[in-house]
Amino acid sequence: MFKKLTAMLLLLIAVSAYSQAQLHSILSGSVKGTTLPNHTYVIADSISINAGDTLIVSAGDTLIMANPLGWIHVLGAMICDGTKANPNLITVPVAHRTGPG
Repeated sequence: MFKKLTAMLLLLIAVSAYSQAQLHSILSGSVKGTTLPNHTYVIADSISINAGDTLIVSAGDTLIMANPLGWIHVLGAMICDGTKANPNLITVPVAHRTGPG
């Protein structure tokens, strides 16, 4: 119960920290497919890409790990399709950042 409450609180912090950004989706559990370009996605707890599945993260997408103990477990394939001009970013909510990069 405490773990779920903590995850919900962290998700709320992540969403409020990014209220200015366009929030397209909250990712959780098993995922596959292609994200929409130039969107922000919040990973609520952890995600997994099952064997035989592929997640393509489109150019310009940001993935925010709402739970600092969350993870991305790749058993299939994860392709980050960012470019130098339109990179992908995997990060944590602003409140959890300790420095640049």
